[in-house]
Amino acid sequence: MTITISLPGLPKGKGRPRFVRATGRTYTPADTVSYEGALKLAARVSMQGRAPLDGALAVTMVAEFPVASSWSKKKQAAALAGAVR
Repeated sequence: MTITISLPGLPKGKGRPRFVRATGRTYTPADTVSYEGALKLAARVSMQGRAPLDGALAVTMVAEFPVASSWSKKKQAAALAGAVR
């Protein structure tokens, strides 16, 4: 069985926890919490009400990023042609 979870937009890394010096408490940045919630919803929709998976799993992830605008036009063209990762 294959389950595909797709989340439109740019991939986002998990933000590191932040600390409040006065209280010593930690918290997760709001944009990370928001992205995780969107991913959780996309996974829930993809599961279509099925029970959680059990046992060994194989996971393949594909993250697509735009070509860096800081690269030269020559390197951007090479990246779009697939010659440069």
